[in-house]
Amino acid sequence: FFTWTLLLVVLAYAAFRIYRNRRLVASSIATVPPAELASRLSAGEDVLIVDVRSHGYYDSEAQRIAGSIRLEPNSLPAALADLPTDKDIYLYCTCQADATSRRVGALLDKAGFRVKVLA
Repeated sequence: FFTWTLLLVVLAYAAFRIYRNRRLVASSIATVPPAELASRLSAGEDVLIVDVRSHGYYDSEAQRIAGSIRLEPNSLPAALADLPTDKDIYLYCTCQADATSRRVGALLDKAGFRVKVLA
């Protein structure tokens, strides 16, 4: 009985994660290739690049995109006041399917920021 219950719980959790990830993928947040960002940067456009890797996945020795800032996703409410509303914000992470970028992007979009996810 215990084995079947455990199996059912694991399957339910997996189904929930798949549902949540598909919902995030289907969100209205624009997903753009790195070439778009590179083009805008080479044209001298003023954009903000944000590394949203969570503390569990962030390695302080790892390379970041030049000029990017780091934003801990769990500290997002406190960081909202420091983010510009007058420029596009490009988010990136190292999660499968860019899940953290999409989650943070959805929250920023809801708060009125112009957000794009690098894919």
